[in-house]
Amino acid sequence: MRKQVLMLILVITGISQYIVSEEKITDTSIKQLADEFKSAKGITSQRAILSKLSETELKTEEDISSLADIIHQSNDDELKMEASSIFVTLSDNKKDVSKNYTKAYIELLESDEKMVRVAAINVLGKLNAKEAAPKLKRIVDDFSTTKYKILSVISKKKAFELIYEPGAATIALGEMKDLGSIPLLVDKFYDLDECCGIALASMGREGVKALIKLSKTDKAEEGKPSPIQALNYVHDASVKDILFEVLNDPKADVWLKSGVLRVLVMNLKDKTVLSELKKNYSSYESSLRWDII
Repeated sequence: MRKQVLMLILVITGISQYIVSEEKITDTSIKQLADEFKSAKGITSQRAILSKLSETELKTEEDISSLADIIHQSNDDELKMEASSIFVTLSDNKKDVSKNYTKAYIELLESDEKMVRVAAINVLGKLNAKEAAPKLKRIVDDFSTTKYKILSVISKKKAFELIYEPGAATIALGEMKDLGSIPLLVDKFYDLDECCGIALASMGREGVKALIKLSKTDKAEEGKPSPIQALNYVHDASVKDILFEVLNDPKADVWLKSGVLRVLVMNLKDKTVLSELKKNYSSYESSLRWDII
């Protein structure tokens, strides 16, 4: 279930089936298409308008409101997700315009439509809108595992939807590199595991230190992602020295060392890693030597 939520969030962040054409529609505004969408009858008609919408450009603050209206007016959940993805893609494609309207995106966090809020959260993360961080942290903090478990018994779908916002907010905080949110993400790791892992891995040295500390006291339930697995999202070569500290720590668990070694070799793409591994090869445990080989 959590994997599905993560995939959904990644889709909404703009990895969409809608590839925005280089040939933009210049004679049709987003507002015009929003008006057409509102009066369109049936999912097929609405989807055709979404296809046109994906070829437009965001130009004004009013366009943001029109895009939100389209999500509101979508006739089913799948259309809402598609419209949300286009919202994020168009906003991200025109960051120079979107950055002028950060306040408008923050105001959408109060929308009564969940997918509007999720789309706005994703845009705020991409815009590095740190002024939105307090509200995003509140969204993450409000997530209730107890409520999630109760809903899971009643409706898997509703439980699934409960994670949309806090999951998106977690990843957005990571994109912003909001170091002040690290204690919260650590606290929520076993509630929003993979999303927190992605966020912490995105935050550079302090985030990686937090993941390593979590890994040393891992409390992940069976079948759920662990902090060690979250290290796979680390691609920042500046944390190489921190990872080598773990590898050379005689008190560190061999499974943590193995995970760290995988990141060093597979993710960082830093040739000096190989020379350092070779230099210290004889000092590593036998299982790690096999991993190095």
